[in-house]
Amino acid sequence: MPEAKIKLSESGAVAEDIFDDPELALHSKCVSVEQTVQNGILPVEKALEIYRVSKTAYYTYLAKKHLDGIVNETNSHSQKDQVISTIGIVEAMISMSFAALSPRKIAGIISRLADFSKEVEEDKVNLNSFRQ
Repeated sequence: MPEAKIKLSESGAVAEDIFDDPELALHSKCVSVEQTVQNGILPVEKALEIYRVSKTAYYTYLAKKHLDGIVNETNSHSQKDQVISTIGIVEAMISMSFAALSPRKIAGIISRLADFSKEVEEDKVNLNSFRQ
């Protein structure tokens, strides 16, 4: 039984850390929203309301999560190649997600992304300004 008590106190300490750190608490809530929506329990709007997470915070969480995955999948020795690969993936995501809604507007966005990619390739963009 003492083993169970230790595990419980460790869990309690982790929970305290989460609730004491606003960034960790928000991340935890975003994970809960994501799982709730993925499991079909609630639509995203209702899950955001229940967990008290703003759309902006949740969409930022999703964007960072997916961007981290994209960066890992397209890892390159060159920062320029990494940016160009990421732009290409964003183009494909936008095309697949929204093309049926307004093909003309989406084509304009894709064209701008392609122009940006070309500027990166031609070293017309200072990539150091993108570092976090």
